[in-house]
Amino acid sequence: MIMRLTGLAAAALWLAGCGGSGETTRTVTTDSGEQVTVAATTNSRALEAQTVEIAKRLPSFAPLYPGATVVATMDAQGSGGAGQMVTLESKDPLDKVLAFYDARIADAGGEASLRTQTADSATRAVRMPDGSGGMISVATDGKTTTIGIIHGQQM
Repeated sequence: MIMRLTGLAAAALWLAGCGGSGETTRTVTTDSGEQVTVAATTNSRALEAQTVEIAKRLPSFAPLYPGATVVATMDAQGSGGAGQMVTLESKDPLDKVLAFYDARIADAGGEASLRTQTADSATRAVRMPDGSGGMISVATDGKTTTIGIIHGQQM
């Protein structure tokens, strides 16, 4: 699933660069040559209406951050399973957001197999006992903290 998530992340960047806001569905080819159907939403009204459904699909180690706003979401389906990418924004500082997710990872019984942190960003690659997992990335510009969650059925 690592290759699929890499392809998922690349597709997210490609879709984000398409300009405008709204809902977009594309079929993309991942690095491994697999065809993946990707659906992205960047329309704030659509995201607001979908927030409950988005929250239901997030894993226990990466729930919606309290008080954060969903700014983009993308779902992908390929032969290896399904994946989701959600981008959130919060006014809370990076350290507070990161502490929240570190606690959720531990509470869920997960392992942060990769932990990186600088003054303005941090990443956690998460592996769960059932083989699922994902990645949580947090970055701040000093005013807004952006949270990126990528997860899939297999890691």
